[in-house]
Amino acid sequence: MSEVTLELSREGSVSPCHYSADHRVLTLSFGSTKFLLLPPDRASSLRMYPYLHPSAGWCKATLSSIPGAQLTGAGVWEVTLMAGEMLYVPPMWLLEADTLETTIGLSGSAQVRIYFKGALQLLSNRHM
Repeated sequence: MSEVTLELSREGSVSPCHYSADHRVLTLSFGSTKFLLLPPDRASSLRMYPYLHPSAGWCKATLSSIPGAQLTGAGVWEVTLMAGEMLYVPPMWLLEADTLETTIGLSGSAQVRIYFKGALQLLSNRHM
């Protein structure tokens, strides 16, 4: 793991829609959290901030704004993580978290770097 973070959240806390370029693993020791996940190929409707913007990696809209009956049709996966469970989030997947009960957990990320000519241009075009 490149980074491990202790996560403490109170009931009702929300982590807005965002993504990470890293592989992420989330685990809870106590409590429960509902996660909404969306594959990157379905993200165009959420109007992401451009790659070079200070809020790059965050959505302008939220996954929770999609009406319940349309979540599955939009490609949104809903997962409730309970104490003792672990969730893997692939790179570039959108994630929104709603803390159902006060939680204590760990999150970890691992970076995989691939360099090639034109990478910055490719990312800039993808997120505009």
